[in-house]
Order: sequence, then structure tokens, then C-alpha cells
Amino acid sequence: MRCPMRYPIIAAIPAVVVSLSAAAAEPPLPQPDYQPPLLSQRSIPLLEAIRITLEHDPAIKLQAETVRQRRGLAQQAAGLFDLTLLGTASYEYVQSEFSTREREAMQKKRDDIRKDLEKTENRLRDLQERLDEILANRDALLEGREPPIRFDDPLLEAQFQLLYQRYLEAPPEEKQQILNDLLAILRSKELQVRADMADDLASAAEAREKLRKLGTVPRIQRSYEGALSLQLTKLYRNGMSLAPFVDLSGGGLSYQGKPKDEEFGGPGVKDSYNARIGFSVGIPLGRGRGLASAGAVEQAAMLDVAASLDALTHAAAVSVLNTTLAYWSALAAQQVVEVHSRSTQLQSQLKELAEVLIQADELPRVELVRVQAREAEVQALLEGSRRAAHEARLALARTMGLEVLATTDAPTPEDDFPAVPARVELACANASQLAAAALERRLDYRAAVHLQESGKVLWRAAAIDLAPRADLTYSTWYGALAEDSDVLEGLKGVASGRWAGPSARLGLTYEKPYENNAQKGKLEVAAAGFRQRAITTRDLERIIKASVVRELASLREAARQLARTEEAVALHRQAVENEMEKLRMGAATVIDTILTEQRYVDAQLSLIAARQQVAQILARLRYETGTLVTTDAGGAFVSRDDLGALPPLGE
Repeated sequence: MRCPMRYPIIAAIPAVVVSLSAAAAEPPLPQPDYQPPLLSQRSIPLLEAIRITLEHDPAIKLQAETVRQRRGLAQQAAGLFDLTLLGTASYEYVQSEFSTREREAMQKKRDDIRKDLEKTENRLRDLQERLDEILANRDALLEGREPPIRFDDPLLEAQFQLLYQRYLEAPPEEKQQILNDLLAILRSKELQVRADMADDLASAAEAREKLRKLGTVPRIQRSYEGALSLQLTKLYRNGMSLAPFVDLSGGGLSYQGKPKDEEFGGPGVKDSYNARIGFSVGIPLGRGRGLASAGAVEQAAMLDVAASLDALTHAAAVSVLNTTLAYWSALAAQQVVEVHSRSTQLQSQLKELAEVLIQADELPRVELVRVQAREAEVQALLEGSRRAAHEARLALARTMGLEVLATTDAPTPEDDFPAVPARVELACANASQLAAAALERRLDYRAAVHLQESGKVLWRAAAIDLAPRADLTYSTWYGALAEDSDVLEGLKGVASGRWAGPSARLGLTYEKPYENNAQKGKLEVAAAGFRQRAITTRDLERIIKASVVRELASLREAARQLARTEEAVALHRQAVENEMEKLRMGAATVIDTILTEQRYVDAQLSLIAARQQVAQILARLRYETGTLVTTDAGGAFVSRDDLGALPPLGE
């Protein structure tokens, strides 16, 4: 049988490598899901601004990618418990030169055959001489001559001489019988010699055939071995592992230029094929039997995912708050422009009235300068307020995540400030109850709690892992063996042969580092991480409570301030109207009218600032209490009414 096919397998390896390289080609780069939009409408309500913000704010998109990243890490941690197919295939082909001792041993075998052949040939020559002697004696007897009588057996020679002497002395009637006896002896000896010669000739021919088949002593030996292993591994979250497996292996030996058979100079050994099928079980005995540490990373990763989801919703709340504050700032800036614009119109009316009174000699001309100065001042204030309004609109656009190529791309607020909560509601609002409810609603606080729990899980696993590692392994399998020089026949013999088993192996692995610095360091890192997260959670709780108390107190003060400012604006409006009427009648001076109008403008600006302050405090209070964005089973929602109302005390 010829050697198994090896070169085609070796030649196929580059093709497999190329195929695997093609399969491992670099995947396409993921494209970021972010494209800032341009605003298609100039005037925009608050909820629309919030909707655009939630769709395009890069902070929310970054947090969404963080969620995907945490989910990927959790999936990666869960992959430790995936059912995994592990396949390994190998083929080894080795050519090596025989050692001097091995070649001498093979040469000695051939030399021994040659020595035996020489001895056989020498015996054949001796037998031929004996046969010639026997034939010579026979011919001499038949011709009546005296035979030479030489035999290698002295007894036979003496017997033959004695019988031949009787033949010579016997009477004629007995001579023929004695001659026949002599010829019979020679015939028996001839047959024996010829039989020995036939045996030696066959032995010589066999020896020559052996030498021909063995040929020269080989210099190179070739060994080849192939193996295929398939194993399914499954690690369970309690630390146990199960791994069924199938192993196939085979190999053999050959000499360069020689067939496999020993008589042709080969190794004389058939290729062997082995198969095993069974399973292995791993059972952790130490470190809490793996119940806490095996799935700690996955459990912590899942808590991190929950924290990132809460952080995503909280990021939406932050974006809503920032957009709401920017919206109210832009609205306040817009209303300031309107106030200064109305003031400009009033100054124009005052200038026209002053000119009429001057022409009627009821007002000195020098008073016109005061009016013109105030008109220029109001114009400057108007220009400044317009610039501030542009900046506020651009700030709103940036907060919403819009792309701004010109000032016209910035949105203009459409909604008005929310109404002030009723005094009864403000009086009934309890800061401690709102703070307690805020801790239940604030998703950043819940995310911090999840992260704290995640750190606790990792710390507990690290603490358990301080103990020595002890693992019990048990394997059992059935095995089969076949020997054949043909690969297919050998594999067929393994599959259909007799399987021996079950066999088993029981092992215990024990590991205890003397210093155990690695696990101690891991525990210290986990403990520090847990403490950091616990401090962050407690500090956030403190900040939330303080912020709720601060915003509620600020809202009450701002509401009272707004009420007083509204009264002042109404009175200043009446005062301006009265001064204008008195100026027409000549009962008031220009300076009194200008000062009254200026106080009225200042009161309107204070009213705008107070209304902005109330609206912003309401938004911040909703944010601090976790009610700016409402979450339920259907998702997260933002209500226009919630933006201008006090937060509820509880669910």
C-alpha cells in the first residue's frame, strides 16, 4: 500500500489561509447617526423646540452610543456563557535522516541475508560434488568398471565397499542381485542429494529475492500525523462547565523510496487511527463554588446597561431643561426688544408733542434737546436689545442642535411665559416631600444606584476570589483503534470497529498563591470603585435635596417679586399716561415725563426678567424633582402643561 496523500493537504493550506483572511477582512466603518438639521420655520413653539432637541442634540446621541457600548460590553460578558464549537485540525509531515546506528542495523540485516546466501551456495557446490561422485559410481557399476567409492558418510562408504566386495566374490547367479542393491544405494543417495540441492536452490532464490526487495539502505524516514478535534463547550453561570468532544487522529511512518511492507525495506508498520468520543465536566469547589464570581462581570454589565438607559433618559431631561431655559432667555430678549421698540414709539410721540408745544410757545425750545437725547438713548437701547435677541436666538439654536449658517436660521420663540402657580399651591408645596419624591424620580440618581450595585457585585466577586482556587474535573469517553495503510479504510475501521470503554479521568486542580497580590489588588480596586460610586450616589442625593429646597424657595420669592412687579408696571403705565396728559396741558415738564417713561421701561424690563425667572425656576424645579420628562411603560414624554406647573408630590 502506498503512503497516504500528504502533499495535496499541504498545498491546500494556503488556500484555507487565503479564505480565512478574506473572511476576516476589515468590515465597513460604522457611520455616525448624526446630521444637524437646518430650521425650516422661523417662529417655533416650545414643544417643537424640545422635539427637535430630542432628535438632534449631540449629547443625547452620545449617551445613546454609550448605551450601545454598555450593551455591547454586557453582550461580550454574556458571551462567556455561549455554547461554543471549538474545532482544531492539524497535519504534521516530518522528514529526518536515519542515525548511523539505525542504518547499521538495517545494513546488518542485509549482510546476514548475504552470509546465509553464501553458505547456501557453498552447500550447493558440495552437494554437486557429491552428486557427481554418486553418478560416477553408478556409471562405473553399469559399465563393469571398478567404482571410485567416495562418500561423505564413512559408514555408508564402508557398507558400500563391503557390498561391492561381496559382489566381486559372489557366484554368477548372485551377482545381479548384489548389483541391484548397489545401484539402489546409489539411487537413494542421489535422491537425497538432489532433494537437498532443491531446498538450497529455493533458499538461495528466496535470499536473492529478499535482497532484491530490500534494496539499498534508505537514508530518509518520513513520519506523518493528522488530528481533528471537535468540542462543544458550555460554561454555566454557577461556574460549572460541560464539554462534549470528538477526537480523531492518525499517523504512520515510511522510508524514502520504499513501500510500507517490511520485506521491501519499509518500516513494516501499518498506519494507526484512533477515535475518542466523550465529555468533560468542570466543577468549581473553591471561591464560593463559582456561584458569585462566575457571572459577576455579566451581572455588573447588565446593571451598567440599566444605568446607561437611565442616564440616557436623564440626558434627555438635561437637554429639555437647557432648551427650555434657552427658549425663555430668547423670549425674554425678544420681549425686551418689543419694550424698547414701544419706548421708541413713545419717544417719537413725545418729540412730536414737544415740537407742537414749542411752536405754541408753551415749552422752551431747549427742552427739545432733552427729548432728542432720550430718543437717541432709547434707539441705542433698542439696537443693543436686538443684538442680545440675536445672540439669545443663536444660543437657542445651538442648544437645540441646529446648524446655523445665518442669523435667519435661528428660531424665534412663539409661546409666552407660563402663568405663575397659585399662592395656595406654592404655600402647600412641601420641600422635604418634593425632595423625597425626587429621589424616586431622578433617573441620574437611579443610574448612580445601579452603578453602585454594579460596583458591589464586582467587589463581592473579588472578595470571594481571595480564596484558593479548587476545580474538580471529570472526563469519560469511549475509544476505538484501527490499523490500515489506507486512510479511508482506516477511518472506516475506526467507525465500525469495536469501541472500548467507558474510560474515565478524575482530576483536581488546586491553586493558592502565597502572597496573592493579584487578587488582593483586584479586591482593592473593586472596593475603591464601589466606594467612589457610593460617594457619588450619596453626594448626588445631597445635591438633589438641596437643589429642590433652593428652587422651591426661589420660586416663592420670584412669584412674590413678579406680583409686585406687575403692580408696579400697571402703576407706571398709568403714570406715563398721566404725565403725557399733563404735558399736553402744560402742567408737567419734559424731564418729569422722560423720567416717568424711563421708570416705566425699567419696570417692564423688570417684569420680563421676573417672568423669565419664574419660568426658568419652574423648569429647574421640574428638572430637580425628576418631573420635567415623564416616563412610563410607553416611553418618555414632555408636556407643555408640565413645563409651567408645580411638580406633583408623588406618583
